[in-house]
Amino acid sequence: MLEDFNKKLGLNDIEKAKKVVASLKRTGIAKAVSKKEFDLNNLNEEETNYIITDDISTNSDIGYVLNYVGFAYTENCLIKCYPKYANFDKSDDENKIENHFKTVLKVIRKLNAKEQQIFLYNGQEDSKSFNRLAVALYLIDDYYQNGIYSNIQTIIETNGSGEIDWDKTINETFAIIKRNTPYYVELQTLNTQSNELDYFKMLHECVLTLCSQELEKAGILDLFDISPVELTGMNLDEFGDTEYIKYRLEKEIQSQFITKKQTLLKTLYTFISESKSNEVNNSVSLFGTNAFNIVWEKVCGEVFENQLNRRFKEFKKEGLISEYPHNPNYDPEKPDADDLLMKPNDKLIDLIEKSKWKINGDILKTQDTLIPDIISIEKENNAFIILDAKYYYIETDDTKKIIYHQPGIQDVVKQFAYNNAYNDFIFDCNFEKVGNAFLIPEKTYLKDENAINVIGEVTLNLMQGYSFEPLAPIQVIELNPDFLFEHYLQNKRLVTNLIQEETGFNYKIVKRKLYSLGTSKNTDSILAGYIKPDYFNALYMNQAKDFVFYFYAKKDGIEYELHPEILNCKTFVGYTDTADKVIVGEPTLTIHKSGAEELKQALNGFNYTPTAESYYCMTITNLHFESYSIYKERFSNADNYAYNKHLRKHAPKVF
Repeated sequence: MLEDFNKKLGLNDIEKAKKVVASLKRTGIAKAVSKKEFDLNNLNEEETNYIITDDISTNSDIGYVLNYVGFAYTENCLIKCYPKYANFDKSDDENKIENHFKTVLKVIRKLNAKEQQIFLYNGQEDSKSFNRLAVALYLIDDYYQNGIYSNIQTIIETNGSGEIDWDKTINETFAIIKRNTPYYVELQTLNTQSNELDYFKMLHECVLTLCSQELEKAGILDLFDISPVELTGMNLDEFGDTEYIKYRLEKEIQSQFITKKQTLLKTLYTFISESKSNEVNNSVSLFGTNAFNIVWEKVCGEVFENQLNRRFKEFKKEGLISEYPHNPNYDPEKPDADDLLMKPNDKLIDLIEKSKWKINGDILKTQDTLIPDIISIEKENNAFIILDAKYYYIETDDTKKIIYHQPGIQDVVKQFAYNNAYNDFIFDCNFEKVGNAFLIPEKTYLKDENAINVIGEVTLNLMQGYSFEPLAPIQVIELNPDFLFEHYLQNKRLVTNLIQEETGFNYKIVKRKLYSLGTSKNTDSILAGYIKPDYFNALYMNQAKDFVFYFYAKKDGIEYELHPEILNCKTFVGYTDTADKVIVGEPTLTIHKSGAEELKQALNGFNYTPTAESYYCMTITNLHFESYSIYKERFSNADNYAYNKHLRKHAPKVF
């Protein structure tokens, strides 16, 4: 209620508390809510049903919440708005609390600088106010990064100490010729001068000094550990009235072509034009965000090295892939629309398939698709990790065995769907581990020294059993915010830390093994197998009646998977990359594993160079040759049949 708000601010003045709340409500960050119905996790949602009044009331059933992380300054009050995970109690160290708030502000400041955002105004059009102290903070920050504004003039000197301007020296002075060599006695040199009495330099110094004084008075310099700036004793009115200063700034902006200087001049123009004697007292100055969930996502993405926008040519250069992966949006009915393989400049995010709609007989493809938060690749442990940063405040009832405020079922389904979408890429790149996790902020981070805590996992058989192998469960990981933010501010990375045994991260080991195979032939099933071109041509030239069909069992230490219905097929169709024909025959009901040398003997002296440690072999009998066109449609739609899309490119398929 308002009385609690009054006490938290230390005002001891209910009327002043009303003014503070009114100012904050005008900016849209303060809301009056029902204390019984309000849910903290709704702070970043569009849902507004819990907002019950626009009036400022002392009713004990009404509470006031700030949908904001950062600080607000109004009515000479500095209001610190902490993230919702910051659930402090009396035993917490006040210095730790203050230091964490400073860290949060530095994170927001770094993100704003990266996106080059300057928040000049607060609120909506009808009630917006000048964000004076936030603009002052930007000007101070710019000063420490880029220094004071200056206009450098280049002048020409004779025999000066600067760089020689040979064009002017040759064209505008006389040379002494001796033995066909010119000698110049009056060298034209370049020199640069900065006018210490430049109007805009002194104006910049004056505004910076004024900004520093206001920020120091409000207690904001301490929050950012910024030293005060005292550059001049001049006042603004010594530069002329407001209109004159604005006129001079307009002229300077028009003559300035350096972007950074233009931005500075425009910010100075806004600061001067909005400066009024009562501005600080009657307005609200803000620094922070009402979307801290986005801050959490961006910080996690950077610290855990998000690879979503990496291009395949970069992966190939690093040796992660030997060939470009298949395009999930390739349509054999429209082969010109999308290529069969991804292009070098395509990104990892492009491996998420777009939905296809069939309307009035036309196949239409949407432009939008699901987008994962973070894809990390940990090279040292050869792991592929799918992460979703969630700014959630999860709670549990141990008595009722109920969980509250957790990521929704749609988030769970999407995480498993992402794992399934990247399965082919995971197999093709020979990743040994796959991880999937929600990243949430830790609530007891001031007391807990562990930086990364796995507190549980999420399973959903409906989605996990959809893949060729059961998908990895989704880990629920609490991250110490201080630890995470310090890594972000220092440009350090955390991917390897997830792999460490003490975190308890439950990875899925990528297996490629022989599944239990059925032996009853299905008259409609076809086994399609890739045959190397030279082997195919030899069989065709000799009009062979039977042959040994072989394919990888183990290569580079990786065991390759088999389709579980490979022995249920009555017909075998063998194809190659170039031939317009296929080999058709009958597969036997047996399959065995063979070493490289053993296979060489089985091929009867055929010119064969082993490239794997072991192979699967089966005999195909009653061969004859047919046109590829007869089976073209089935080959084009091979991945639509169960399990096929989870096999490697040249592994035998069943359809």
